[in-house]
Amino acid sequence: MKIPTAVIITDTHLREENRETVKSIFIQTIEYTLKLGFDTIFHLGDIFHSRKAQTLQVLEMWREILDIIQSFELKLVAICGNHEKTSYEDVASFLHPFQHHPAFTLIDDYFNILLTDNIVCHFLPFFSDEEYQKRLVQISAAYTPTENVADILFTHIGITGARMNNGTQVISISQNSFDLYNKVFLGHYHDKQ
Repeated sequence: MKIPTAVIITDTHLREENRETVKSIFIQTIEYTLKLGFDTIFHLGDIFHSRKAQTLQVLEMWREILDIIQSFELKLVAICGNHEKTSYEDVASFLHPFQHHPAFTLIDDYFNILLTDNIVCHFLPFFSDEEYQKRLVQISAAYTPTENVADILFTHIGITGARMNNGTQVISISQNSFDLYNKVFLGHYHDKQ
């Protein structure tokens, strides 16, 4: 039997029309996280829906969600998805104004942490394909895997062979680009791949 080690959600796409639904998703995630006895939720990008701007109602709901997470003494660790950015070459995002909230950790560039004695979690947010590939190469050159330690990547990107939400096949980042990792968890496309 596999034992859970993390709670992961992705692509919640908060917008004015679905504020209460997204709040409910986070409340359910909080309940599940508490049931498992964990203190952290991981979000793999696209917290927001609009790529142009966030309305005041959306921003207030996001703050309310973070306040609820904090009230349960939990943390949310999130990477930036494509919907949080106006430039896919840069780290700047709509999430940056919330980076000082006590319940929120924003990962806007590559980062890794030791989750357990034998699991290293790597985080890489969304960037353009060219910028993303460049960062993957830099990570591979600088990181040496350790024997008996699983390297898991949490990211938000399209991989060649995946299908977009409209059914179009993606020609993007090669699966071979992820050979460093034992497992890769993706946000971005919503259908099971």
